[in-house]
Amino acid sequence: MMDEEVDQPPVKIQCLEGNIKKFISKTSDKDKMMIDLAPAKTFYACNIPFAVVESESYRNLTHILRLSFKSPSCKEMADPLLDAVYNEMNGLVCKNLKGKEGTYIIDGWSNIHNEPIIVSFIQVNGELYIVDVENTGATKKFSRIFS
Repeated sequence: MMDEEVDQPPVKIQCLEGNIKKFISKTSDKDKMMIDLAPAKTFYACNIPFAVVESESYRNLTHILRLSFKSPSCKEMADPLLDAVYNEMNGLVCKNLKGKEGTYIIDGWSNIHNEPIIVSFIQVNGELYIVDVENTGATKKFSRIFS
């Protein structure tokens, strides 16, 4: 009885093509830029060091959120993304200020290296808009200047 062949139904080969598509994520260049801008804006707004994007914990976070996502490097955060956010914000400021009257304000203080910083603002309807920031690093402040 052991030598008898048992008729078994043929094994069905499943086509995985329909199922595998839900695990594949395609990102266009435009989408990649929009996705990269989201953490970049967070880093700039919260003053987070760019080196965090290269840390293991940040890479793990972005991997969990989207397996195919490759987070921007420090260089990308400091160069093209910063320029893109600057241009976007500059456009919004120009749009908000167009045709409005305001007050031009200049203020100054020292940074952590005791170098004078001079900042100019425009105040419109209680909102401050930065016009320019100048680090005058060549002239340091010391108490003996004022004595």
